[in-house]
Order: sequence, then structure tokens, then C-alpha cells
Amino acid sequence: YRNSAEVRSFALPETSSLEDKILVTDVVLFVEKLREYKRARDAMTAEAAEEGDVGGGNAALTTPRGGARETAPNGRSDDSHQTPQDDTLRELMFKIYAESDQTAVAHSLCTKVMQHPGKSPLLFLHLVRNASSQNFNVFPFLKGISSSDLYRQAAALFDRLSLDSENAGASRANPGIGVAVKRYRQHLAVKPFALLKQVLETCTLTDAREIYMQLTGSRSISDSNLEKAKAIILRKFPLVLAGQPSRGSVTVADSAIYSTNFGITKVQGELELIRNVKLPEIFKAIGDAAALGDLSENAEFTSAIEERENLNRRVMELQGELDRVRVINPEEASTDQVGLGSKIHFNNLTTDKEATYCLLGPWDGGPDEGVLSYLSPVGKAMLQKKVGDEFEVELPTGVQKVKILAISRGEVPQEQ
Repeated sequence: YRNSAEVRSFALPETSSLEDKILVTDVVLFVEKLREYKRARDAMTAEAAEEGDVGGGNAALTTPRGGARETAPNGRSDDSHQTPQDDTLRELMFKIYAESDQTAVAHSLCTKVMQHPGKSPLLFLHLVRNASSQNFNVFPFLKGISSSDLYRQAAALFDRLSLDSENAGASRANPGIGVAVKRYRQHLAVKPFALLKQVLETCTLTDAREIYMQLTGSRSISDSNLEKAKAIILRKFPLVLAGQPSRGSVTVADSAIYSTNFGITKVQGELELIRNVKLPEIFKAIGDAAALGDLSENAEFTSAIEERENLNRRVMELQGELDRVRVINPEEASTDQVGLGSKIHFNNLTTDKEATYCLLGPWDGGPDEGVLSYLSPVGKAMLQKKVGDEFEVELPTGVQKVKILAISRGEVPQEQ
């Protein structure tokens, strides 16, 4: 209801329970208190405007308890990224509950939201912020709850909300999604990352590593802001990446991966499938699991996070390999000696069997497709050999002796 008059106009049936009548009475009183608050706030704003300092009048009312007022990159307060009344009204609501000796009701409400964050994303974010700033006076039940777990849960919910906001049907059904996404982005995805910094003050190295991995896999943070968030974590915990796999320092020749356009297209297709289909699906699964509540005993959330990390590692692996790829063009292959793109007809002298293969890249296929990878033991041994050359290759089945019978230009594989 927009005002107390509308609330009063609501007629309860004669059969309504006493609890329902008390509830409506409480709502009426609450709405009236909010109207009183709004009048006081408007008066303060008007007074500040007369003094030429509108921001100053609002600051006392809109700055979240325990936190500094956030500013835009140009140094000015950025109210376009805030819904300042939002948290202030929540604080007033809990103050009213406390003054009326109904803290048990407030705590019951918050407990339900903690168990099902998706039911009220903005109240859950409010609780996460209070937990990170250790504001236990108003919310004593937050003491002992891991703020890093809550932060990760909020980040997962942010991804879910972002996905929902991109769904036109979901946005029309719940217009509040857009507001929630804006608020979550303000506190999780843009400078100055005050919430992240507060969480890092009380978390362990393991917690920081989990947050780092979760943010790295987030689809809701821009690349530039992600780098800033990662830098904040690394400054606080320089060992976050200790023990993580690294390709190390290699020469260009050693690190290059060779493939025909056919193989490159296959890998690009796998990468696009992960990015556009599998990751959005797992982000939704994470959001659904996060909405179930307590992460410490949430097997669905743990499983979804592990799957997302596996997919992220695969994305990084494929992208790294595509960045190093060199194209094989069989039409340019030499016929004087075996090289990339060559078609080799050879005789396995050990088994007295002849075979013909194209020497191509690991993405281009396998023996069933008539392809021999240049990274395979036989492929490596054949490089730079000429017609008539004999050589030995050590295979799992034993040492095999091979003779090159003919060299020609190979063909680009075709989709089967």
C-alpha cells in the first residue's frame, strides 16, 4: 500500500483471526511512522538546499551505518548508482521493531531470508553488509556467521539476478529484479569495492582464494572491474595464487599449437558452447543453490561451484591455446621431407603393414580420420624424414621400425 489511508481502507473479514487484526494494526502504525520519517527527511533536505548543500542534508540519512558514502569516479556522490532510501528504511524498520520490543519478529524474518536469500535479495544484501562490518548490535544472530561465505552467496545470487534481468519475461513478472541488480552491482561489481575490502579484513587465505575463484568466474562483473577486484584481493593476500597451475616461461616455438582451420573451428565451437550455454546454465544452478541458504551444508552449491571452476579452467585452457595457435595449410606442405600438412605413406617394417596418414594438429582428428598428430610419438619421429628413410619409434607396444615410402601434400579434414 502506498499510504496508511489505503491500509485503513482494507476491510478484514469478520472471521479474521486476532493475529491478522494485530498484523494490520502494525502495518498501519508502521506506514504512519514511515510517513513521519519521510516528512522529516524532506524537511532536512529542503533546509540543506537553502544552505546550498543538498548532499550534506541527505548524507546523514543515506550513508549506510558503519560505511562511508560511496562516490563516482569523478569524486562526486553518485546517487544514480544508489537507492539511498532503501537501506535507511530497513534500518528504521528494525529500529521500530526494537523500540516496540519485537526483536524476535525481526530476527525471525531475517533468519528466513538467510535461509532463502532469493526471496528477498535486497534484505539479504543488507544483512551481508552488516555482517561484514560486524554490526552485531542490531543483528546479534549474525555473530559467528562467516562473512566470506555470505559474500560468496551474495556474488552467486548476483549472477542469478543478472541472468533473470536479461530474461524479458522474468523482468516483466518481477520489476524489482532490475533494482536488485543495480544494488548488487553497486556493492559487488564496481569501485571502491568497500564490501569486498571489509570481508577481506576478517577472512582467511582459504576464504580469499575461494572469493578470488568465484569472482573470476562471475559473468556479472566487467573485465576492468574484475581486474581491480582481483588486485585488491592479491594486495591483502599475496599468496592467493600460490600453488595454482602455471604454464611457466616458454619460447614461442615451444608454446605454439599447430592446427588446420578445421581444428581451430572445432575448438572455437567448444569455447563458445561453454561460454554461451554451459556457464550460464551453471550460474543459474549456483543461484538456485545459493537461494537454499546455509552454504556450509549446501551440497548443491558446492557441486555447482566445483563444476563452474572446472568450466572456467577449461575456458582459460582453450583460450590460451587459441591465443598460441598457428595455422597449418596442407597446400603449402613440402613434398621433399615430412612436415606439417604432409601426407605420408609408410611401411611398419615390424608388422609388415603399410598405412597413409596426414600429419596435422591434435585438434584435427585421429587415426580413424586418417590424421596423425605431430605431437604423437610417431608424428614427432617422422618430422623432417625423407622418402626411403628408416627409423625406430618407441611405442607402448614396443619399439617399431618404420620406413617412409612416399610424401605428398595432405588435405584439410572434413566434418563427418
